[in-house]
Amino acid sequence: MLINMLLVGNIHAQSPEITISGYILEKDNQLPVSGAVVMLCTPDSLQMIHGVQSDSTGHYSMQTKAQGQYKLLTLMSGFAPDTAFILLSQEHIKHDVQLHVSAAFLNEVTISETIARMEIRGDTVQFNAAAFQVNPDATAEDLVKKMPGISVDGNTVKSNGEEIKKVIVDGKPFFGDDPTTTLKTLPADMIESVQVYDQQSDQADFGGYKDGNAEKTINIKTKKDRKNGNFGRVYAGVGTDEKYQAGFAVNNFENVRRIALLGMSNNINMQNFSPQDLSGSGGGGQGGKQMGGRGMNFAVPNQNGITTTHAGGLNYSDEWGKKITISSSYFYNQSENNNQTNTIRNYFSDDGQRYEENYLSSANNINHRGHLKLEYRPDTVNKINWNFRLTSQDNQQASSTTGRTSFWPHDSTAIALHNQNSTTSDAINMVSNVVYQHRFKKARRTTSLDINAQLNKRNIHGDYQAISTYYINQDSLVELHQAYHSITKTMSLSPILSYTEPLGDSSMLIMLFKPSWQINTTSRLTDDLVLDIEDYAALSNKYSYQYNKTAGGIAYNYFTSKQEFTAGFDAEQSQLAGLQTFPVSDTTDRTFFNILPRINYVRKFVSKASLSVNATSTTQSPSVNQLQDVLDVSNPLFVRSGNASLVQSRDNTIDIRFNKRIPESEIHYMISIGGSYVQNFIGGVTNILSSDTTLQGVNIARGAQLSTYANMDHYYTARFHGSYGFPVTKLKVNINLTASYSYSQTPAMMNNLLYYTGNNSASGGVSMSSNISKDIDFMLSGNTTYNKVENGLNVRSNNTYTTQTLTAKLNWIFLDALVLSSDINMNYYLGLSQSNRQQFALWNAGLGYKFGQSKSFELKVSCYDILKQNVSLNRTVNATFTEDTRSQSLQRYGMLSMTYTFKKFKEKKQTN
Repeated sequence: MLINMLLVGNIHAQSPEITISGYILEKDNQLPVSGAVVMLCTPDSLQMIHGVQSDSTGHYSMQTKAQGQYKLLTLMSGFAPDTAFILLSQEHIKHDVQLHVSAAFLNEVTISETIARMEIRGDTVQFNAAAFQVNPDATAEDLVKKMPGISVDGNTVKSNGEEIKKVIVDGKPFFGDDPTTTLKTLPADMIESVQVYDQQSDQADFGGYKDGNAEKTINIKTKKDRKNGNFGRVYAGVGTDEKYQAGFAVNNFENVRRIALLGMSNNINMQNFSPQDLSGSGGGGQGGKQMGGRGMNFAVPNQNGITTTHAGGLNYSDEWGKKITISSSYFYNQSENNNQTNTIRNYFSDDGQRYEENYLSSANNINHRGHLKLEYRPDTVNKINWNFRLTSQDNQQASSTTGRTSFWPHDSTAIALHNQNSTTSDAINMVSNVVYQHRFKKARRTTSLDINAQLNKRNIHGDYQAISTYYINQDSLVELHQAYHSITKTMSLSPILSYTEPLGDSSMLIMLFKPSWQINTTSRLTDDLVLDIEDYAALSNKYSYQYNKTAGGIAYNYFTSKQEFTAGFDAEQSQLAGLQTFPVSDTTDRTFFNILPRINYVRKFVSKASLSVNATSTTQSPSVNQLQDVLDVSNPLFVRSGNASLVQSRDNTIDIRFNKRIPESEIHYMISIGGSYVQNFIGGVTNILSSDTTLQGVNIARGAQLSTYANMDHYYTARFHGSYGFPVTKLKVNINLTASYSYSQTPAMMNNLLYYTGNNSASGGVSMSSNISKDIDFMLSGNTTYNKVENGLNVRSNNTYTTQTLTAKLNWIFLDALVLSSDINMNYYLGLSQSNRQQFALWNAGLGYKFGQSKSFELKVSCYDILKQNVSLNRTVNATFTEDTRSQSLQRYGMLSMTYTFKKFKEKKQTN
């Protein structure tokens, strides 16, 4: 048995750096050999100076400062070792290796040393999967959680505090790049290595430069002997209180052709495969809750409450001949959600206004999501990519809100509210992206055209009734019953033309031309059923705006084997033209001109460290909902409106990251520092009415909150994140330490006073994961977060609160067939409202029995929330208020389940 080994020996700091690289190929068929260990050794004692592994293309590269004659030893299971003598005397040595297939050497060569956990390759961090022990049935998610700096929380995957936008497999999309579905689908024992890097846009990657628009990406490289075969699992279970779950994941890999089928049905809050929601489950009637942002990026986290889910998915990727590569996926999701939420909201106001709410809701949501990517290479110098995404959604929701407003000292109710809402909505989103790329004969001279088109349409029908009782001065009662129909449509076209021209062996010029056109239309027509008025002008609006941009940019790129530097700027002129046609005619016309600089720098320190600096300036136009000047009185205590006078904002951001690896002790640490300054920030404007007011023909009672938007300056953010990971060899565990700090200063207005809210957040955490064997897998972790909110309007509103989480997880296989699993989460809160529980524990445990051929069946009995303490608490802090929310949670139940796991891979035929 061959145990791959990666170590770095001592080298002389004063010697020049020498690069040794080449390809590892099979002698018989010239196929690349992935995962081969290449070691630079002393010629006499075979003491290793440096070692690396070949990648999926068979390529290897190492840097050393050693000089003189050395031996290059190449080892790979199933192949005869290869030995070559090389003379280290020049800056770059190219050495290819031809390996002979031979099973005779499998029992003759054994190397037992520590497997390197990771390697830094420029701005890419690569983790060796073999260095992290997990259970035989573990998924890719279980594996990556053990890797330094990587965390998984629900539908969010992060690396050193930065969200992972996509997870790909062997460099290709898998389930439409969806991070969580890919990690939950792939078995851990298929994985050879995990790479974390910033993936550039297609144009930047083709042109060989960085444009500052990278996405944090994980690339999972599969083992060579796991590329052909079938694998997956089928499961079903029944539990107490009519709980159930069932599902399957079936995969077929045939080299480049990969097919995957997923399905699930349950009522235990396993909520699909990261669905997308276009119209927002709130539908405009959530009792004053601000749902802004959901409709912008379409990413929906798991819903609170109790959810029943039925979902299925299909993924297909292949190569059609030598010129066409295809990747496609389709998802269906249906969810039924019931939730009860209790909210306490304290405002930053002189009179100490408080709002308390009990909110009941039920929702039925259906999603369809499809993705298709085609890559066509007609020849070696041209390439065409087509990406198409289509998402549709139907949503039905009903809710009931009971709320009360009080003022300091909160002894009596000032305003009482009872609200009934129902909405029916449908939405569709289409995105089509075509990229044409051409490479000229002259090296690094390229051109490309990227055309992006998008259509987004939302259609909402709503009905709400509200009875408000006012106890201020004189008791009064106000009744509302209104129905509305809202249509929002956005169309955009954004081409980017780029050209790169070499200026020598190590520099080039980048030129960009990127105009864009966007058309937004929105219509909200409201019928007042109490007043018997159709298309009530005070609550109706028809508005459209165009946002056109003409921009061009130029940048200089300098690169060597050790560093890369890009600096440039964009000149951008944009025009925002708005037109309101109902209830009155009005126009808006504004023009903006900006110079937007950008700088990117990457420094590579052999394979031990890297430094990157990225500074950019971008602009953002206000959304159509922020511009639409129409009153929303679905909750009479929280009346909202847009502002047609908003202008675009400008975000200036800088990020600095440093990665360091100490090979001798396998220590890895990362430091990230960043910040931003936003000009013309679109902030919230809140007025708490001190007397009954008529606005746009609508009567609004004293004590109600009127919210809108305005442009403000002096919005700042600053952030720090650090992680430090190392193995404890004697204990066979991995330790990861994290620390972070963030600060934001947010401007806002209340009662015509401009003020700033400072939010300080500091956290620290430690985790210890086992690396003992595949039979014992455990993880212990703890994290503490301290928050301090300083309000510039009212010192009495200053607030501090602390949250602490302790987690213990165990998966233990004993007596060859029994599996004990247990996880417990202890949660502590200090500083929340007294009506919310300050601490609780969520403990789940199960005992399984494996049987059948290859132990492929598992019968398991488990219990969720053994202590019956599960709650869902959340604190929200913004420039206007602090809010504590407690949502309905799934509590204790038992489950008996059966799981069938199969893995059948085609073994490669070997010849002597």
